[in-house]
Amino acid sequence: MEDVKSLQSRTSFSKLNHKTFLYEPKESTLHGFNHRHKRSPHLIVLATWMNARPRHILKFVEHYASTYPTTPILHLTSNSSDFFFNTSARQRAEFTPAINVIVSQLSETNRDGLILMHALSNGGGAQVALLSKHFRETQGEPLPAGALIMDSLPGKAKFWQGLALFSQGLPKFKPVRFLLQLFLGLLLCTFYIVPEKLGRKSHATMLRDYLNSEDYLPKYAKRCYIYSMSDRFVSAVDVQQHLDEAKAKGLMVETVCFEDSGHVEHMRMYPKTYWKAVQRAWEMPIIDFQTS
Repeated sequence: MEDVKSLQSRTSFSKLNHKTFLYEPKESTLHGFNHRHKRSPHLIVLATWMNARPRHILKFVEHYASTYPTTPILHLTSNSSDFFFNTSARQRAEFTPAINVIVSQLSETNRDGLILMHALSNGGGAQVALLSKHFRETQGEPLPAGALIMDSLPGKAKFWQGLALFSQGLPKFKPVRFLLQLFLGLLLCTFYIVPEKLGRKSHATMLRDYLNSEDYLPKYAKRCYIYSMSDRFVSAVDVQQHLDEAKAKGLMVETVCFEDSGHVEHMRMYPKTYWKAVQRAWEMPIIDFQTS
């Protein structure tokens, strides 16, 4: 695999807004790509986990740019505030640049299955779910994904797992950390735990629903779940329940379950197995994927 400097010299990067970025191969323009690989995606949408660091994101970009060298990569970031304070109006504004990029890649005669979606953790899953929701609202059709890779998602609204996840990156100084965790706990109860107790859907439940809804992502989209029995933040049981629901709806599902890798650490620990699963989800013909 090429080193990072080689990748950066060949791939340009532009900021579309504060949370949306576009990687473009230097030898191509945004329109009219000459795809060298017969099954290259027209676009890769990479939605990374909450507050992901650039050096970690680059590992995924590097692989995709090497595997599909003429395919642009739309990168969607997520942060803690997305889970609590993001209004519908703000969401529409944030996702408009991403939707414009997607529309520019769609053929008028064949719009099916042109996009490879890759979501990591509930942060990335939420971005994919909301992107597909707003795409449906603005374009009147499901987002035309040929495959959806779901790494370490989707979880459920659980207090202690949520608190542990949101506490990552907090200051180590105990008094400050305690106060911030107290505030986070209040937010989690308000936006996730209490709505579930009252019989209403929390953000976490709506995320799960969107990812299995044919209104937002087409039935032909192959779903690949990559998860671990050792994930402290997203329970393997919750992922398995979601994939069972997908199977019950007749959706095409493949799973890769690890025993010892942590949350969004599967690619780092088992890169060959990980990328083989991604390649299989994208490149295998639908009928073979469905019956294998």
